[in-house]
Amino acid sequence: MIEIDGHHHNHDETVKVDQLRDQELAKHNLTVVRFRENEIRKDIVNILRTIEKHIIEHTSHPFQEGN
Repeated sequence: MIEIDGHHHNHDETVKVDQLRDQELAKHNLTVVRFRENEIRKDIVNILRTIEKHIIEHTSHPFQEGN
């Protein structure tokens, strides 16, 4: 899952809620990749690279040669 955090994510209570939700999602083998809104606006190329890297690292490739 990809989440874009705005300025409201600077509050302690929001961080706690995010952590609890992340723990619940992890029980279902789901991972949250978070970016700040200002990061996306300033550096979308590296954001896309990070997403691509995460997908590659967390995806099985059953059709690769030798599998």
